[in-house]
Amino acid sequence: MVLSRRDFLTWSAVLAAGAVTGVGGACSAKPARQAAAPEPQELMKVGLYTWEEITYLPRQTEWLALAYARAGVMTDPLMTFCVEHTIDVLLNVSPAADRTTFGTDAEFVAAYVAQVDQALRRYGPKGTFWGENPGMRYRPITQLEVCNEPNFGYGFSGSPEEIVAVYAQVLIQTYRHIKSAWPEVTVVGFAAGGASNAAPDFISASFAALKAAGDLNCFDVVAFHPYTSNKPPEQTIVESWGSWSGQESIDAIQQIMLEHGINKPLWITEVGYQISQADGGMFAVTTLDSSGQPDTVTPAQQAAYTIRVNMAAARYDIPRVYHMFALDSDNYNGGWFGLAPANDPRPVAVAMRQVIQLLSGATYLEIVLDGSDDLAKPFAYRFTTPRGSVLVAWCQLPASYNLKLDAGTRTVVTDMLGNQIATTADTTYEAALSETPIFLHSTPA
Repeated sequence: MVLSRRDFLTWSAVLAAGAVTGVGGACSAKPARQAAAPEPQELMKVGLYTWEEITYLPRQTEWLALAYARAGVMTDPLMTFCVEHTIDVLLNVSPAADRTTFGTDAEFVAAYVAQVDQALRRYGPKGTFWGENPGMRYRPITQLEVCNEPNFGYGFSGSPEEIVAVYAQVLIQTYRHIKSAWPEVTVVGFAAGGASNAAPDFISASFAALKAAGDLNCFDVVAFHPYTSNKPPEQTIVESWGSWSGQESIDAIQQIMLEHGINKPLWITEVGYQISQADGGMFAVTTLDSSGQPDTVTPAQQAAYTIRVNMAAARYDIPRVYHMFALDSDNYNGGWFGLAPANDPRPVAVAMRQVIQLLSGATYLEIVLDGSDDLAKPFAYRFTTPRGSVLVAWCQLPASYNLKLDAGTRTVVTDMLGNQIATTADTTYEAALSETPIFLHSTPA
């Protein structure tokens, strides 16, 4: 969720001892953060955060070619739908009851582990769901995310230090239980709320708590949610406590991981931009951004900024991004599809369909232009895909820029919605750039 509670998010240092009691510019190639793998790794996997509402959208799901989903709950109908539509599922399990309803931390942790156990015994490897449906393709849940935005109090209560300590216990015990029964399941940790740049501090404090407990290796993936209100990921956001940007938040988390010797994937498991009710959103939006303006974007900005979040993710070696939502839900107008009964695709869905079509299977990224805090400096990233190279370019302020293209290729230039702008066999293209990205798809002539 998008929250504006910096006071709650101001983390003081967590003492290492006792934090967890009783628990053991120029054109260049993108530098790899991890050792090179034997086979090229896919750079961009795009998913949607959903509950059962996706089961109402079979036509839309197929049109989008959606292959990844983060499930906020799992039911038999949702599991069946995902199997039938070949959707890879990351299951998020959030505490069913708040910590305050339990007498001790240990009771809370045990109850949460029991939730996870129940979910995996039903839908995980060799789960009862598969035994009851022998004719169904076997696609068990093999990725589970431990809680959702604990630093924003979802299921957790107390001071920031207390939340860190309890979450560390939850993560350690959940990881141990999962790996003892289902070693093939990937455990995704933290799911840190990132509004107001909250994620780096929470992740850093959690690493310290886990290290103090002697179990820093109790997760397979680090996850966070870099919401930037109504600003794009590159733009500096000024708040009462200081300034930040989505890209800076990503970089800070990667530096924290490096400092702790953690060489594991970083995923974005929730992010989004919401439109106003006047622009077709389901809910009236009353929240304001840091400057007192409505916390909304136009439908065109929703599409553009969503593309740019995925570009930032690729730029910083984040291979998975899950967007909120398939449909407007939870008082948040971030849905990719409009209101019932038609549930027509919004511009964001049309734009991301092009991203999926052009960039799925991309295995290499060249940073052609890397922009900066200067709004007049453009961004341009070239992807190598099985279908040729794709250059994605934009600038926060309107500007013309001469983009270099490979000799011997034919390039089709489209806007962010897939409308053709031009075709060329030249080695350069004079692009009119704006905040809405353009795509230059080059194939051998």
